[in-house]
Amino acid sequence: MEAVLLEDGAGREALRVDGPGERPLAVVLAEYGEAIVQSVVVAHFGIHDALGPEELLAASERMRADPGARYSAVLRERLRVWSATATGDAVDALARIVAACVMSSDRSFTPEDLPDLLARMRAAEDPRLPGT
Repeated sequence: MEAVLLEDGAGREALRVDGPGERPLAVVLAEYGEAIVQSVVVAHFGIHDALGPEELLAASERMRADPGARYSAVLRERLRVWSATATGDAVDALARIVAACVMSSDRSFTPEDLPDLLARMRAAEDPRLPGT
């Protein structure tokens, strides 16, 4: 994501080449985007491991009834489907969408925060970011 957002042409080209046994970058990006979106939606509805069965059922019903949660499910599915065939500029576009998902996961994030945020994500040090 950083190579795309910083318009690092050499970095983008390096990431577009899959080595033996490596999964395509587009697939990894889509999986990460799905995880972010899912984590934010689940957290928004207060779903967590400590919920009892009745509380979990009620929270799940609220989530299924919410249009935003349903749109999020469509986004997650589209990211996954798109990633299967994304190449070249489409991988860049996918990276920008996933970066937007990251930035949208917390209202306090600004574009200026992104380089530091991505560095902390790589180090798994940011407790505010879902999925890390």
